[in-house]
Amino acid sequence: SYFSDNSGQNGGGVVYVEPTGVTSVASSTFLGNHAIYEAGGVLLCEGALAVVYSTFSGNTAGRAGSVISVPASTAVATLRGCLI
Repeated sequence: SYFSDNSGQNGGGVVYVEPTGVTSVASSTFLGNHAIYEAGGVLLCEGALAVVYSTFSGNTAGRAGSVISVPASTAVATLRGCLI
């Protein structure tokens, strides 16, 4: 999958994983996505997230975490074989 030029106001310009959510992403490209006010230009994870063999380029965030933000202490995010 290809995700380009998406935005989210409060984080997770492309993907937001809720506290009880479980999400996986594979073989995807994330280019030029943005979180306007908060963190996680591409991914905001408060649950469980696995990303494999994906590419991230040119993503930004207003506060922190241009690619991913994991603000919850109970959240689990795994990235394998990714180009950041």
